Order: sequence, then structure tokens, then C-alpha cells
Amino acid sequence: MLGKITSLTASDVPEGTYYLSLSAVDNAGNESSQSEEIKVVVSTKPIITIASNKSNYSPGDTFTLSFSISNPTDTTQIVDIFLGIIAPNGSIYFFASPRIQKNLVPAKADDPRTFTPASTSLELSPGYDFPLTPFFSITLPTGLPAGTYQAFAALAEAGSVQSGSPKIIGEISISIFSIGD
Repeated sequence: MLGKITSLTASDVPEGTYYLSLSAVDNAGNESSQSEEIKVVVSTKPIITIASNKSNYSPGDTFTLSFSISNPTDTTQIVDIFLGIIAPNGSIYFFASPRIQKNLVPAKADDPRTFTPASTSLELSPGYDFPLTPFFSITLPTGLPAGTYQAFAALAEAGSVQSGSPKIIGEISISIFSIGD
């Protein structure tokens, strides 16, 4: 293609994560080196991600959880946010609010009405992008059960989980980590 190109549109691209880089070719056929790679997510649903600062911990280590949310769709979405931890014995705990640290609320796995949202009726406008941000940090004490834990994050239609009929939006994000003795 000849001429100055400043944008590119690709239609009917399947959902997924893509990594793109570009190069330029002059009229003599000389190609530039590749640009830095960028990540592009194609999605028809909002995306939530959770991450821990590392995967293996011992008592005395600092354990930090972070989350991000984006709405790559072209419509406003109203969602409830759920952030929690599943312990090695299967117990589930929800963060009552990402602003209030160390406030884990137990829940019953078989009763979604006991699941506590971190935020309710959050409006995600088209293009909304909340970057990966820490919301919980603690120095791990001794005496925690050793084993594999799962931190999770999910978006649901506002009010659907508390009504007992969860309508999850997009994927549930999981970050697996372990605590040793």
C-alpha cells in the first residue's frame, strides 16, 4: 500500500488477545525495524483481571492483590464487582470493598446470595479502562493454612447474584498462589 497511513481498521476480528507490531517500507523497498509490540484485546464484554504480586509465599512475605477492569464494548454496562479468595479447604471469602482492606466476608459456595460484592451497580462507559491497581496488601502472619489458594474476580449483571440467579459477564479471572509453612 502506498501513501501515508495513519490508521487501520480490521472488521470481523474474532474475540481474543492479539499482539501487533508494525514496520514501514519506503518506495525503494527498504523495510524499517519492527515497532514495539502492543497488546490489543477484542471483546464484546467487559473484562476484569486479578493478579497477585507473586505466586509463592511464606509467613512474613507481603501479599498484594491488584485488579483491573475495562469495557472495550460500544455500550454502557452496569455491573457488580466480586473479588475474593478460595482457601485450600474450599472456603470462600469475599472482599466487602476494595477500599476497606482486610475486610473478608465468608460465603457459602452453594448459595450465591451470600456472595458479597466489592462494588455494586458500577457504570462502565464505552472505552472505560481502570488499570491494574493494588486493592489489598498484608504481611502474611504465621499460622495460615499451607496450600494452594485462588484469588478471583468476576463481573455480574447488577443485582443478579444477590437475587440467587447469577448472570456472570465475561470471564472469571483467577490468580493461583500458594502459601508454605
